[in-house]
Amino acid sequence: MALGPRPRLPTELLHMVCSLVTRKSDLLALARADKTCNEICTPLLYRTIIISGCHLTQKCVETLASDPSRLFLGRDLASFVHTFLIERCCRESEPYGVHRDFDNLLLQSVRRMPNLRAFQYPEIRLRAVELLGQILSNSPRKLRLLHMPLIYLPEAFPDIALQERVFEQLVITPPAITQLSELSLYFPDKLPQPMVTVLRGLLLSSARTMTRLRITSYAPHETMEAIIPPLRTFPALKDFDIQAEYLAAIPALGHHSKLRSIRVYNSVSSEQSHFALPSISWPELEELECELEVVSLFLPYSRNSDHRRPISTLRLCGTKYTREGGHNWCNDCLAPSWDDNLRAINSVWYSAVPLKHLSFSVEKLKPRHIKWLPRYIQQLETLVIAVSKSPLPDDVFALGQVLIARLPRLHTFLLADVALKRYSSNHAFRFARDVGLQRHWLAEFETHSSVLRRVAFTTEFEWERGADGTWRTSNPPRCGPVEWSDRAYDEEDTDSSDDEESEDGYDVDDAEEGEDYDEEDADGEDGTDADDEEEDEAEEDDDAEEE
Repeated sequence: MALGPRPRLPTELLHMVCSLVTRKSDLLALARADKTCNEICTPLLYRTIIISGCHLTQKCVETLASDPSRLFLGRDLASFVHTFLIERCCRESEPYGVHRDFDNLLLQSVRRMPNLRAFQYPEIRLRAVELLGQILSNSPRKLRLLHMPLIYLPEAFPDIALQERVFEQLVITPPAITQLSELSLYFPDKLPQPMVTVLRGLLLSSARTMTRLRITSYAPHETMEAIIPPLRTFPALKDFDIQAEYLAAIPALGHHSKLRSIRVYNSVSSEQSHFALPSISWPELEELECELEVVSLFLPYSRNSDHRRPISTLRLCGTKYTREGGHNWCNDCLAPSWDDNLRAINSVWYSAVPLKHLSFSVEKLKPRHIKWLPRYIQQLETLVIAVSKSPLPDDVFALGQVLIARLPRLHTFLLADVALKRYSSNHAFRFARDVGLQRHWLAEFETHSSVLRRVAFTTEFEWERGADGTWRTSNPPRCGPVEWSDRAYDEEDTDSSDDEESEDGYDVDDAEEGEDYDEEDADGEDGTDADDEEEDEAEEDDDAEEE
């Protein structure tokens, strides 16, 4: 008996089914089913492009720039793109380096993207100015996210006239960018006046919707002040990234700003070391990420509690914990010492609220130094420590008594091997895959804390405590040995730089300043723990006897 024609779903129903598919591989399989499914799924496949790697980026740009008449069904694939994010730099020196016509192909592709909403490209390209002009002209009312570096060629290059014409045209007919929410720009030190005008106009036109702004430049302070308007004109801004030198150069930048999170790159120069932020700048700041030397700018010594900023989250040197890695701005040979970290953390005495979340980097994990940490952060809830050298097992075990027991509200404690993961994904702490040893440490921590819920001794996996009190791994530990070298292992040496630091781990001057802190505001009661002080005195006596 012959089979009849295959029944087909209505096109509207097929659209609904395909729009619910989230995985690219499933959409690709549907697109290969027949012509109708291909017409429905192809726009969905090209709607969001997030790509990394030089070879793949080159092939993708070649496809998008192709002549539509030479493609299947004669469709312009670039017109389907709404999000185009290139995550990793693509350099000519790499294998499968970019083609010499890459810039032209990328520019041709962007010209045919009228629905572009998000664009990101992390590398400086010679035609970046033309690319920016094309993006702003193509879809001004739809653009939501823009991350890209700019380069302005010196006068010796022939393309300088072309770049000037691009910005002069944008000055004559400014694009109506009214929905931009994220902007990240890097530009050099010399900018022509039309470029300054366009960039300031871009910020002002999207001030109402801007939620994240990142500006990186070596331009003179006057130029930056001419580009960036006062941040109080951005009512929706939540995150702001800027270099430290501009904080001093543009003092009115943060006046009366309602910004709650800021990320400050680099340290202040020696000429600006005595600079003080006005008390009316950043008055509602809650989250600060910066270098150690910058902390005191936002949390200066002040007896007047009315002028203190309510900073409850502090990330030093860009320290962040993420699965299989993380971030920090220092390498293992430049990791801050314990003294430097404690000196910066001492500034939290002058926050209007207790510190609840803290992240910092250090070369070695030393209990004799970390025991001084709880006196500054008694109400801490989250603690991330990135260590450059694999800690000794006994030192990790000792954290239960010297740290966990003295932080009654701590529910998350994460040790990060980000400095080791930077070189290879298989680099980690020596105990990163030793589940038995980590369970032994968890049992010790449990004897000192009942609120601890999330713990990690590596970035490869975490421990989570269930409602029944049982610790379970977030994912199965990796198999195979960990790659490590002698320099990444914390041997018990007596000539280390940490041993040469002060035994107390902080300056006496800092401790005296800390006595002026409003302890009632920080701890809710009296701010000190007599048991902790007695324990510290007993430990000091033991150390003296050993010496």
